[in-house]
Amino acid sequence: MVTLQEIIDAIQAGTTAEKIALAEKVEASAQCLSNQRQAEADAIRQAGLDAANTWWNNTIQPTLLWNNTQSLEEQRANILTDYNNVKLLLNTETDQYRLYVIRQKLEQAETKFKQIKAAL
Repeated sequence: MVTLQEIIDAIQAGTTAEKIALAEKVEASAQCLSNQRQAEADAIRQAGLDAANTWWNNTIQPTLLWNNTQSLEEQRANILTDYNNVKLLLNTETDQYRLYVIRQKLEQAETKFKQIKAAL
């Protein structure tokens, strides 16, 4: 592994062309490391979201009252109840990915509620 001081010494000792070439290599290496870090962060974020969606589908979804086979009046009442119950999770849940999924589901419920209300 090359130390930072060795890189600095090589840059200072080289010709202009060598300095430019070495600087370009350093920049390319830094970009490569940055890309790797970003890919790792993206993978961690995706794993967190996948786990949160699994939690939602296995734990919360089965408890919801609303389904689209009900009458519009029943859907409206049940989606409002579900919305209020899910909104309570915002006060107790601490996992950032679960909170993201909860907020996303609340937005979807608001949209669906407005559609049902308009249809009545």
